[in-house]
Amino acid sequence: MKKRKWWLVLVAALMGFCTMQAQHASAASGAGFTVAPVIPSNQIGDISSYFNLLVKPGSTQKLTVNIANTTNQDKKLRVSATNAFTQTNGEIGYKPNNQTDPSAKHYLKDLASKPINITIPGGQVQAVTMSVRVPKRGLDGVLLGGIYVLDRTTRRSSASGMRINNRFALVVGVQLQTVKTAQTDVRPEVKLMSVQGGLQSNKPAVLATLQNPTPTYFGQMDITAKVSWRDSTKTLFKRKVYNYAMAPTSHFAFGVFPDVGLEPGDYTLDLLAVSGKRRWHFKKNFTILAAEADKINKEAGIKVSHAWPWWVWVIIGLGILLLILLLLLLILLLKRRKDDDEDEK
Repeated sequence: MKKRKWWLVLVAALMGFCTMQAQHASAASGAGFTVAPVIPSNQIGDISSYFNLLVKPGSTQKLTVNIANTTNQDKKLRVSATNAFTQTNGEIGYKPNNQTDPSAKHYLKDLASKPINITIPGGQVQAVTMSVRVPKRGLDGVLLGGIYVLDRTTRRSSASGMRINNRFALVVGVQLQTVKTAQTDVRPEVKLMSVQGGLQSNKPAVLATLQNPTPTYFGQMDITAKVSWRDSTKTLFKRKVYNYAMAPTSHFAFGVFPDVGLEPGDYTLDLLAVSGKRRWHFKKNFTILAAEADKINKEAGIKVSHAWPWWVWVIIGLGILLLILLLLLLILLLKRRKDDDEDEK
């Protein structure tokens, strides 16, 4: 149980124009403030770094964090509830987001009280409480999210001739459930929602959207994906990753990257995901149109001279063969006509 909750450990994210860094909130070097949860009596287990609460259907749960300003100046902060989501790098994220999934019945942000703006004097500690309304019918599985504390002050710095805007934020993980064994009762599942061409990390890619439609989280998932021309066994490009995790009722786009850019044509994706003894195997055909490939490659700044797919060459070959046969037939007809004319003479 504890091994599967490593991603809920208290984290801190340093977010800037082009930088991101994670640390434990209790040791948030450079942030100038710390955040610690005030653990209530309905906490499950002896973990003190995040909320892991057994809540009652229809109740209102208080989530209190102590925020300490470790500087000698006022700190202007914003405290809000966030939803857990699956990032494209295979980690569970807690920063503010608008990602939704059709399988989700509830989100922590929707059930929690509104964001709070506070100012903490230098060297002071302030308790901030947010409320969460637990649905009357209870929760299916677990509800995962976080209490997100953002420094509203933007800090500007220069590095290597670039100006970087930094904003510090700390997150305390929140896990709520109305049944103590909710995490182990629900069996994880993975589905393939769609496959299409697109951009990821500013690179052309085949994007396979994987979904966890269940209200439970899991990790240690290895993914192997191969892309080939349709009806061909030769792999054009592939990608393998290890130890991916998925948040409850969420999805993410898994990118498979070609060596250069995307070419138009009919493709097949073969994807295998393995987590422990569970295996999910998908095989799906998809098409990338010429206009779509050109747009994606152009946005990535890549020029690709498109090679025709195999079926185009087959059509061209059949056309040439047909033309040769017609020429031979024409030659035979002309020869027979000539022979007939000579016989008449």
